[in-house]
Amino acid sequence: MRASLTLLVLLVALLLLSTSAYPSFRHRSNHKRSKVRLMVRKGSKLDHMHRKTMNDWRKAYFFNEKRRGDFALDDILSQMDSFVRPRFG
Repeated sequence: MRASLTLLVLLVALLLLSTSAYPSFRHRSNHKRSKVRLMVRKGSKLDHMHRKTMNDWRKAYFFNEKRRGDFALDDILSQMDSFVRPRFG
């Protein structure tokens, strides 16, 4: 009798531990799709780092686009200028 009571108590304890070990979001079906939203305080180190990296990326992107070369549109415009300018000159 005492062994069966101990076994029953152990089973109940294991059942309680197993249900409390899993967070509540595991029971939702869309837990993988839920987004984690964090708040960044203005003026914090993370905010400064974010602004600096975004600014650096913008400058680098603009520089790389400029370095890539003239667009075909620039060539077309220069050809149009060579045709149009003598008429008005």
